[in-house]
Amino acid sequence: MQSFPLRLAFLAKKLDPLEIYIIGLVLGFASLVLLPSTSNLYQIIGLMIISGIDMAFLWPPVEAMVAYIARKRS
Repeated sequence: MQSFPLRLAFLAKKLDPLEIYIIGLVLGFASLVLLPSTSNLYQIIGLMIISGIDMAFLWPPVEAMVAYIARKRS
């Protein structure tokens, strides 16, 4: 699971990072909206796993965007 952000970083280089970022936002929103409706511990664990995957979708595109802006300014 630790190599998941690295794989997404390579995917972000091939695709538009904004699309991957939006997927991460949607996953994060869905996991937080569904959290109050959980009825057992396993559903909470599943939503927290989705939330972790969501962070993997958010972090590499944000780093790519920051690097792009930094290169553009210098």
